[in-house]
Amino acid sequence: MACKGSGVQIPLAPPIITRKELIMNSKQLNIILRYFVSLSIIASSFLIIFFVSIPLFNIDVNELDKKKVIGMKPSVPMEFEEDAVFWWLVKEGNTLEFHNSSDEKIKGNIVFVFEPNPCNSKENLEFKSDKSIRFLEVIPDKISKISFPVLIDYKSSTNINVEFTNRASCFVNNGDSRNFGAKLISWSFE
Repeated sequence: MACKGSGVQIPLAPPIITRKELIMNSKQLNIILRYFVSLSIIASSFLIIFFVSIPLFNIDVNELDKKKVIGMKPSVPMEFEEDAVFWWLVKEGNTLEFHNSSDEKIKGNIVFVFEPNPCNSKENLEFKSDKSIRFLEVIPDKISKISFPVLIDYKSSTNINVEFTNRASCFVNNGDSRNFGAKLISWSFE
């Protein structure tokens, strides 16, 4: 029925969908779903490739713990006292070679800790590298520290020469012919 005078007919019953129209609509729905699934797979593939290409860490830093890639090769032998490791630096001069086994440059400070020589005398030390010079006074009965700046290229090494500027000798009476300067009890990289 229609309203009089409106010229518009309003159906009173829902339209009847035939079986043919229903099959045609389900085919179109199936095609639309296939396209949607295909586009979803392609979009997620691009997202996966994008997120995999982003590095987890800073690209410029590939070594997380710099202390593990630096090693020291001294010109004097390593010695042991109970569980402690140390090096006796001698008055004739010493070379401490620091190796960087990483594939990136390392910049920081090497901290040296010293004890006095067996004579317990005051010693003046001079630390020299290609780029820096530092001085330290080792005082009797005290532990002395010095921080030395270094920049070591990747897969490379740098030398630090340690010399004693005072000329007082320190020999011991146990048959050891070394002229002792100071006892390097530890070093670390910061």
